Order: sequence, then C-alpha cells, then structure tokens
Amino acid sequence: MTVGEKIRAIRKKKKVTQKELAEKSGLSVRSIQDFEYGKIKPKLETLLKIALVLEVSPYEIDESIDMLNLWNTNTDIELLSRKVKQLDDNPSQLDILISIRDEYGDMVASTIENFLFLNTDGQQKASEYIDLLMQKYKK
Repeated sequence: MTVGEKIRAIRKKKKVTQKELAEKSGLSVRSIQDFEYGKIKPKLETLLKIALVLEVSPYEIDESIDMLNLWNTNTDIELLSRKVKQLDDNPSQLDILISIRDEYGDMVASTIENFLFLNTDGQQKASEYIDLLMQKYKK
C-alpha cells in the first residue's frame, strides 16, 4: 500500500472526511486528495500533522520513516534534560522552550511542550511508550 492509500484507508476507518482532515490539519482538501491519489507524497511535517489528526503513529502511514532520526543525531540529551527540568519546574519560562526550539528544532520543542501539558498518568504512559520505541528502534 502506498502512503496515499494508507492515509485514505485510515481516514475512512476513522470515519473522517477529506474536508475534516484538511481543516483539522491546516491543509487544503486538494492537498489531501493529491496525497490520497498518489499525485504527491506529503513532506514529513505534513505527514505528522495528518497522523496527529488521525490519531496514529506517522510510522503507521509511512514505514520508511526512521522515527529516531526525526531527532537531531547530535542532540545533547543531558543538556536537553536539564532544560526540560527547568521548564517543568517553571512552565511559564517560555525563554527555555524557545531556546530548546532554536537549538533542537520544532519537533523536539513541540514534543516537550505537549509532554508537559500531560497529567502525571499521561506523562507516565508517554515515558513507557518512549521506552518501548527505544528498545525497538535505538541504533
């Protein structure tokens, strides 16, 4: 199945119209149609938006995505962890989030921001899922 065919199949399974998917992902209906009919392949950022709306992993739509390589391979995890801890201690410190965004990119910053908005149970589940991903995909 192509990426477009998978988008269409998942969208239909979730009972989401092309118009709804377009509106919720900030894309045009024409773009959704072009993806589904294989005229164009969505860029990674677009694929992530679609996956989020359809509540699936981007990997479920495009198995060629290397989920770990979405992170900058030169990421200093220790430094990033310290910055997240600072942000967690004081979520109003937007300058820390901005510095994370500047240094590591939008995806990392958005992931951290979303993580911080989860309640304790949600953070625990997210951490468990990340641990599972690391076991399967770590280089």
